[in-house]
Amino acid sequence: MKKSMYLTDFREEFLSSDTYKNNFSYEGLEHLYNHLTELEEGKELEMDVIAFCCEFGEDTVEGFAEYYEIDKEEIENHEAVISVYDDKVLYHAW
Repeated sequence: MKKSMYLTDFREEFLSSDTYKNNFSYEGLEHLYNHLTELEEGKELEMDVIAFCCEFGEDTVEGFAEYYEIDKEEIENHEAVISVYDDKVLYHAW
C-alpha cells in the first residue's frame, strides 16, 4: 500500500528531521518536490530524505558559480542544475 505525497507532506518530512531540516530552503523543497514528481511519472519513488539530501543540493547562485568556476550567467546551462530561483540553485550533487 502506497501513500500519496503532497508538497506539504514532503516539506514536513524534511522539516521534522533534526539532521536534514536545513538542507533546503522552503522554496527549494518545492522545486525539489516538483522535480521528483516529474521523475516519478511511470514509476514510484520512495520518500527517503537522506537519499534526496545525498543526491540533490541547494546553494546560492554565487556559491554555485564559485564552486564550479563558471560565470553566473552560465549557471542555467550547467548540466547539474535543475532550477534557479530567488538567487538560489537546486542541483544534482553527483
